Amino acid sequence: EMSFLPADAFAVLRRELPSAVFADATPVLTELRAIKSPAEIAHLRSVYDRTAEAIAAAFRAGRPGITTREVARQVELEMTGRGLVFLWAFTAAGPGMLRAPSDVRWQEGQVLHIDAGGEDKDYLADICRMGCLGEPSALARELHAACLEVQDRVRREIRPGLPGNELLRLGQEAVAALPFAPHGRFVAHGIGMVSHEEPRIGPDNPRPLEPGMVLSVETEFLHPEVGRVKIEDAVVVTPDGCEGLGDLGREWQIIGG
Repeated sequence: EMSFLPADAFAVLRRELPSAVFADATPVLTELRAIKSPAEIAHLRSVYDRTAEAIAAAFRAGRPGITTREVARQVELEMTGRGLVFLWAFTAAGPGMLRAPSDVRWQEGQVLHIDAGGEDKDYLADICRMGCLGEPSALARELHAACLEVQDRVRREIRPGLPGNELLRLGQEAVAALPFAPHGRFVAHGIGMVSHEEPRIGPDNPRPLEPGMVLSVETEFLHPEVGRVKIEDAVVVTPDGCEGLGDLGREWQIIGG
């Protein structure tokens, strides 16, 4: 796959194999990755379950004054303890745009967003969950409920034959109908061996969903008073709808209070 082959490595191959004809296998391999086998789905389910468990455990280890960098480190420890390769952890505490791990401290009454990725044997999971130190404010609860409302509405519509751009439209229209619409967004993408792979979910791609496709679906609100409130789930398309992967912890993870 040319997009994954470093230019210096390709130059060496061409120099050492002057008679070879190189062909980009990307179209073939991306199409093969679009539909997962039962064994691949079973493995992805395990990766997602363990990633969700790691995030939940990291929330439980939270305390007032912990930095978002320390939270990310805890996510890493929880993932590696479950046999996963840690890929990333975006952590955002309280109001603001920043979600790179930093010295920002998680304070009482603030929400915390953990968007993390774990991998095992080349297959990865990408999940976002929400926590709060103490009880979330009424506004934070409304934003979280709105995320779940959009996520669940879209998940009820996912089925074989649904065009990918129609899935995107359903999610975007669900966000647009909410009072928090100016602060919200909905996106979806295929996931498996690559974090964003086939099926490509975009406004100009009508490719219908098929059984065995695995999708990441995410709804996020960035509110100036609360901060980032986001739920990111994964589903596998089944013959009659879809099934969630790693659904643990979609509710509030409340620490103390």
